Amino acid sequence: MDALAGKLDTDLESPLVSLSRHNGGKAPAAVPRAQEKAFTQHAVATLLHWLATPAEGPAGDPAVEQLQRNALWLGYLMVPDTEQEKSACEHQLGQWIHRLPAHVKEPGKGFAPSLSKGSGACQQVGWWPLAAAKGLPQEAGWMAPGVLVLDEAKADDEAALHFAWRQWLHLFNTTQSLPGMWLVTASGLDHQDYDGLRTLQASAAAQPATQPSLNGAWLEVLDSVLVPLKPGMVRLAQAGAGIPEVGPELADDKGRVLAEAELVWSAAQVAVLRSDQADMAQAWAAQGWTVLCLDEDLTQCTAQPWEAAAATALGLTIEYQE
Repeated sequence: MDALAGKLDTDLESPLVSLSRHNGGKAPAAVPRAQEKAFTQHAVATLLHWLATPAEGPAGDPAVEQLQRNALWLGYLMVPDTEQEKSACEHQLGQWIHRLPAHVKEPGKGFAPSLSKGSGACQQVGWWPLAAAKGLPQEAGWMAPGVLVLDEAKADDEAALHFAWRQWLHLFNTTQSLPGMWLVTASGLDHQDYDGLRTLQASAAAQPATQPSLNGAWLEVLDSVLVPLKPGMVRLAQAGAGIPEVGPELADDKGRVLAEAELVWSAAQVAVLRSDQADMAQAWAAQGWTVLCLDEDLTQCTAQPWEAAAATALGLTIEYQE
C-alpha cells in the first residue's frame, strides 16, 4: 500500500554500505555503476518500477539492465581489495564451500571472489565476472554465480529473523537480475534442496536490422539529447545499438573527473564528444575509449553522418534509403 501511495523509501540500510568491503574508489571507469539511490526503495516499489518499464525495442529490457548494473556494482564492492580482506574472504568462503551449489562451488575461470562483509543472517556468497570490468557484459552465456543466503540460525529471535528476511527479499529484488545468482536459505543448502535446479545463462541482446518502434528508455534518451542528434539516435536504435549514457563524466581511480562527453556506450567504450569538448578527447583515448568528435553543427563526424561513424565503432551498419 505504501508503494502504491508513492511512499518509496525503505528503512533498511543500503547494502552498498552494510555489505561492502571497500568504497569502490579505485574501480575502473568502465565498471557498471549503481544508479543514484539504487537500494533506497523498498521491495514492492522496486518491483512495481521494474514491471512498469517497457521492455520492447532493440536493446533488450532496460529495467533489467539497470538492475544488473546495480547488482554488479554491489558485487564489485564485495571483492576484496587488500591482502587482509582477501584473507578474510578466503576464510569465509572456506566455511561455505561445502554447502554451495555446484555452479557456485566450481565457477571456472574469469571470476573474482565476491562475499558480503560481516556474518549476519543475510549474506551474499559468490563470484564477480571479470568481464564486467569492461562494462555490462553483452555476450550470451555470461554469469555471476552466487547465492543470497538467509541463515535462519543466526537470528537471535523472531524480530531479528523478520528483519533479516526483509533484507534478503529487498536485496534479491536486484540481485535476481544476475544470471547464476540464487535466492536460498542456509537450511535449504544443508538439506540439498537445490540440487535438482539448473542455472539459466544470460542471452545476448537482440540486434534486429530494423526496429520501427522505440522503447521507453530510448524515448528518455531522445528527450535528453541535443536536437540535431535526435535523427541519428533514432537510426542507431533501429540498427540495434544499445542505449547510451547522456552527458557522462570520465573519472580516474580516485574519483576525480578527467573529462566529459555528450554520449557514451560504456560496454563498447565508445565516446561521442561535442566540438567544445574536443580538448578532452585525449583523456578518453588514454583510457582505451574510441573517441568520435562532432562538428559544430552536431551532424557530422570524420566527414560523414555522425551516427554512421558511431555505428561503425559499435560494429553496426546503418542503411540509408536513397
